[in-house]
Amino acid sequence: MLESGVVVGTEGGRATVKMERHSACAECGLCHKLAHSPREMVLTARNTAGAVVGDAVRISVPDINVVTASFWAYGVPSLGAVLGGVLGWWLFAHFGWSSEAGAAFVGLGSMVAAFGLVSRYDRNLRRGWRGPEVVAVLPRDEYGGGLGAY
Repeated sequence: MLESGVVVGTEGGRATVKMERHSACAECGLCHKLAHSPREMVLTARNTAGAVVGDAVRISVPDINVVTASFWAYGVPSLGAVLGGVLGWWLFAHFGWSSEAGAAFVGLGSMVAAFGLVSRYDRNLRRGWRGPEVVAVLPRDEYGGGLGAY
């Protein structure tokens, strides 16, 4: 997804960009929530275009599949808890022990193991994720971000 904004700071190879919040990016979690109003947001991006403070820029923001991310964050641990609970209930009942205790212990253990699996998968994904990037400095007449004079 390509967005426009104004550079408000630079440090090293990164630029801090103030952008107008659109409905498509309302709560993706990339912004710092340091915006001065609900319509604005601040984002830090790799500054490969060499933008300086005051430049209007085009930013490439990788798409985030919210449904897939939600499934990994909530679905996999929940599935682990339910399947572990059923397995624990069956195993403990098979050996003549308390099936409720087996469901609780094995279900909880399976949920913790699923969180570990999700955490490892997330770390692997983050290694390959490059994040937002300033891809172009825009001429003054091309910027239509609605942030007023910059």
